[in-house]
Amino acid sequence: MKINPKLKRLIYWGHLSKDKVNAYQKVIRDAEWDAIESHIPEGSHFLDVGCGSGYSLWKAATRKLCDASGVDPAPNTFGVKFENRDLNIRQGFAESIPFNDAMFDVVYSSHVIEHVEDIDKSLQEINRVAKDDGTVIILVPTAESAWINFFSSMLFTTHLRILRFLARPITKSKRTKLKHVFFTYSHGKDEKTVFYDIRHYRIRAWKRILDRYFQVDEVIRPFFYPFPDYIQLFKAHKSEKFSSSVAFICRKKPIENSRL
Repeated sequence: MKINPKLKRLIYWGHLSKDKVNAYQKVIRDAEWDAIESHIPEGSHFLDVGCGSGYSLWKAATRKLCDASGVDPAPNTFGVKFENRDLNIRQGFAESIPFNDAMFDVVYSSHVIEHVEDIDKSLQEINRVAKDDGTVIILVPTAESAWINFFSSMLFTTHLRILRFLARPITKSKRTKLKHVFFTYSHGKDEKTVFYDIRHYRIRAWKRILDRYFQVDEVIRPFFYPFPDYIQLFKAHKSEKFSSSVAFICRKKPIENSRL
């Protein structure tokens, strides 16, 4: 069923155009990359797990002259849209990375492990493909990001969740549960609410998970930013107190010392 364009603009009043969303995503990813780039040796063998469109992969290849490869379940579907320049991207999942053991000097994964089906298996695989003296860089959202998600969704999408809940008997699309009418969806787990993220996306909670497989050498808080999909509630900026994402600079632990 087609929706009248004026009615559609009214219903989705808080959402930004695809071009604006992409522009804001680019600002975010550039800031995060700038925060961790110094940890990527020039000319290194680099793997991006969950590379999406390959934007960070392209940065590694052009700015650090890396031998860069990527893996993603749906290559070129998500992430910053840009001109793809013959990047080496394989189709695959974090839980089963299609590369041999100890191949990469740097294994990089940005905003991926919160979405995977099996986080332990994914981290085991990242551990497996990293060289013994290699660097693992993991970027994930923070609890601050979850709070931003909560307030943004309450402001911009509550009416949509109510409409989808009321349409449950007649729609074949994703069915909104009653709990999600009042508490918006988790960013990474559709069956959960945003309060799952507020609890589990704390920096110390992420570090406890990574400690199972890696030695965390540095924790970087790159940037404080609103969700790029909606009208911007504040200006993205570097903050000493808050960050919407966190980067962990790690070394792999010997497999016998990792949780299996």
